[in-house]
Formats: sequence, C-alpha cells, structure tokens
Amino acid sequence: MIVRKPSSLAAAILVLLVAVAFLAIGMLRSFKVYDAKADDFGVQVFTRVPEYKMVYLATYSGAERQKDKLVSTEDPNAPSTGGKKACPT
Repeated sequence: MIVRKPSSLAAAILVLLVAVAFLAIGMLRSFKVYDAKADDFGVQVFTRVPEYKMVYLATYSGAERQKDKLVSTEDPNAPSTGGKKACPT
C-alpha cells in the first residue's frame, strides 16, 4: 500500500483543478476573425470563432494575423470537404 503525504495529495488536486480551469477557459474563449474583404459600405465583417476551431484555422492557414487583426483566408463556417488537408509544416 502506498502512503502519500497530505501535501502531495493537495498538490495533485491543485494541478487537476488548474488543468480543468484551463480547459473551461479554452472552451468559453472566442476570437474575432475578420473577412478578407469589407462589405459594400466599407465595414469589416467578422465571425466569432471558438478557440478549438481557431487551432484548426491557424494550423491550416485559414486565419492569418494582419497588423492587429486575425483575417480569414477561408470561410470558417463552411462545411469541411471531408478530406484531410496537408499540414503546412
């Protein structure tokens, strides 16, 4: 039988709670991704993209940082083509 100190058990619980907090924050956080073109009146149109989709968009060149904004190079709401894209790295 393994006997653990209460301090190591408390540290393990703290690490677990921090990990769960980071996952919850990641699920709730979203980013504004602007369309590459402005609409007819010159207004920048954006879409809110959750962080889990942002990882995919940024990995496969679907969103690029231009100056201070994230700009979409593809439609983030379009259905996937079903095939896998080659990783750019």
